[in-house]
Parts: sequence; structure tokens; C-alpha cells
Amino acid sequence: MSYIIKQMFEDRVNIFFERLEDTKREITADSLHDLRVATRRLNAVLSLVSSLSDEKIKVKDLKRLMRSTSDLRDYHVQLQLLNKIREREDDDFIKICEEVINREIGRKEVIVFQEIRDFPISKIKNKLKDVNVPRDNKDAVLNILTELFEDFYSYKDDAIKGDEFFLHKMRIALKRLRYTAEIIEPLFPFINKDIIDKMQQLQQLMGDIHDIDVLKNFIEQINVPSELNKYRDKYVDKLLSRRESLFNSFCGDVGDIIEFGKLFSVKLFEKEIFNERFYKLVDNLENKNRIIESLRYAECVHIAHPLRTSLIISDELGIKENDLIIAALLHDTLEQKGTIATIDEIMDKFGKRVADLVWSLTREKTEDRENYIEKIQMIGNDAIILKLSDRLDSTRYIDSKGNGDRKKYWKITIEDFLPLGKMLDKDVFYFFYNEYKKLWDGSSDDIKDGLSFPAIELFCT
Repeated sequence: MSYIIKQMFEDRVNIFFERLEDTKREITADSLHDLRVATRRLNAVLSLVSSLSDEKIKVKDLKRLMRSTSDLRDYHVQLQLLNKIREREDDDFIKICEEVINREIGRKEVIVFQEIRDFPISKIKNKLKDVNVPRDNKDAVLNILTELFEDFYSYKDDAIKGDEFFLHKMRIALKRLRYTAEIIEPLFPFINKDIIDKMQQLQQLMGDIHDIDVLKNFIEQINVPSELNKYRDKYVDKLLSRRESLFNSFCGDVGDIIEFGKLFSVKLFEKEIFNERFYKLVDNLENKNRIIESLRYAECVHIAHPLRTSLIISDELGIKENDLIIAALLHDTLEQKGTIATIDEIMDKFGKRVADLVWSLTREKTEDRENYIEKIQMIGNDAIILKLSDRLDSTRYIDSKGNGDRKKYWKITIEDFLPLGKMLDKDVFYFFYNEYKKLWDGSSDDIKDGLSFPAIELFCT
């Protein structure tokens, strides 16, 4: 693991100094943006390494560089935004705004150029050269990621009310989360290109909202002749309209990142979904400590889906059988992408019955659908209940898939998995049939096209 972080550390150090040299040659909006991104990425890996070691790595010059370039970056963006929203080239109000911004750009460029010129490159290179990336385990890295996510999440309630300050703070927290997630992506299966891209898109969206807020405040405060105030009002209204559209998108997209956090943040997961339900369930079962141990064991793969699966079995079906609930919590731990266990480890910790159930739901890369179904049937009714509960939870959250994937998912569910229910007690099967039927009825017409949900009579013969 230390190799992965060390390689990313070295790459980010080199990219930072390359961007610094680019900006030193010419300060443009693009070169400044690239330098600031490289600085944030470098700060993220420095923070990660510091958190994994006893020695705190502080490079104050990087923070000073970010502060000195912040205003210039804002003025560049304001100029770009003005060009996007202007309606006529001869609009005197816009011309006055541009003149003021260009004067500020000229003044700030002198300050930034001096800061970059005086940046102690040799001193920083020597300091970074002596940094030792420590060896550590996944748990420590996961704790760091959790802290970063919970910092991001802490601003949610105020940010979705539209508060400029907390929206900005949430955006800064998202940058730290994203730039750290990029480093540790190879270590955890729940971090992938898709979630990194969603973070980037949300970050861009929040950045666009922030830029509008900054420009709106500038336009509201700039001194112009009274006869031009009507233009001020017009452009403020345009910005507010644009902000509303972006903010609505933000409120919709932020849920993807929150769902991502539920994969590893037990604190958030309990707060957001289950509250006391899971631990109330545990209190009513024998071998409470054994079940909690299985929860912690599954935690570093992902937690939301296994927990929901266990609650379908225990709460919705009313089955309080310990081994089945533990198997629900562990059922993804042997997957190829998320391997954190072996079948022998599960057997040693939780017994043969649990190991058999987890194995029954683990589909090998070379295993075709027919053999996979036969394996589930071979283990028996508990394996079928586990599979139908696993599939039911995933189907409830199927909207995260594209239409083509959803159609394929429903086809396999209807043809392969739902028929397994014929082997179960009638009441248990009726539960699964009715729950899947409700989800099918709520699906879009393009998903249903060419597929049909079987009548329940077909399973009662």
C-alpha cells in the first residue's frame, strides 16, 4: 500500500513544480487554474501522509501561494462570466465592470508574479525529498477518508438551504475528499472512476454556483452612473436565474456523493437510514457480539447494501436466524473486486453454515449463470432467501444504472432469480413476488419493452 501512496506523492510533487514553471513563464487564467489544482492535489497527499505518520508535514508556502492567487483567479472567472451573459457589445454597464476587473487583474498579476518568483523552490524540494511515506493498513486510510467525507457531509443541511458560506465550505471539503480518493482508489473497490467523475462534476457545479455568487456581489456593489442601474438589476436577475438552475442540479447530484459515503461511513449510515433499527435488531438476538463482529468485518468492502439486505431478512421477513443475518452482512466479502476475506477465514470466524451461504452468493468470474443458480439451489432455502433479499435491495436502488443495464438487470431477475422462490414457503415467496412486482410496476416503459413480469399463477403450479 505504501508504494501506491508513495508513487502518487512523487507524481503530485513533480506536477506541482511543472505547473509552477508554466505559470512563471506566463500568468493566464488556464495556467493559474492548473497551478491551483496541482497545489490542492499536493496538499491532499501531504495531508494523507501526515495523518499516517507521527511527523506532521507543513508547507506554509503552499498555503500562501493559494491565498495570493485566489483573488486573481476570481477576477479571471468574473471576466469570463461577464462575456457569457452580456447581450450587446456596446452595453456601457458591462464595459464599466470589465474596466474595473481588468484593472484588478493587472494589479493582482504583479502580486502573483512576485509570489511565484520568490517561491522557495529549492527549499521546498529538499523538504519534500526527505518525506517518508509510512507503511500502514487499510483501516487507517479508511478512517482518514471517513473523516474527510463527514467534514463534507457536515455542511449538507445548511448548503441545501442555499447558504453561500456553507456551500463554499462544502465545496472546499469536497475537493479534499476527491483529491484524497484519487490517491487511494486502487485500495478500495467502492472507489472507482464513476464516483471520482461524479465528485468532479459536483465540484464543478458548486464552483459555478460560487462564481455566480462572487460576480453577483461584485455587480451589486460596483459604482456606476444612476442611469445604468437598470442594467445592474437586469444582470443580477440573469445571474440569479442561472444560479437557481445550477442549485437545483446540485441538490439532485449531491445525493450520489452521500450514497458513496454510506458505503464506508457507519456514523452517516446509521444517522441517514437506520438510526436505531439495526442495533435494536441486534439487541433482540442471541450472540449479539458475533453479529456486530460480522458487521465490522464486512465494513471495509461496503456497508450500506449488506446492512439493508440483513434488514430485509430480519425486519421485513421477520426471520431472526443469526447465521442468515450474518451471511447477509458478509455476502459480498468474497467478490473478486472486493476480496477482503477467504472462505477459510469466514468459516473460522463464523462457522461452516455462514461460509456456505456466503459462498453460494459469490459468483466466480468463470461461473456461468446456470451453474451459479444451481449452486444457490444446492445450499438450500436460506441461500435462496439470501439471494432474493440481496437482489431485492439492489433492485430498489436500480436507478443508479443506465436504461440498458436496468433492462438487462430486470431480465436476469425475472428469468433466473425470481423462479427460485417457488422452493420457499408460500408466505415468504409472496413477500418477494409482491415487492419485486411493485418495483416492476414503477419502472419506465422503455425498461418494460420486450419484457413481461410473470403472473403469480405461473409459480403456483
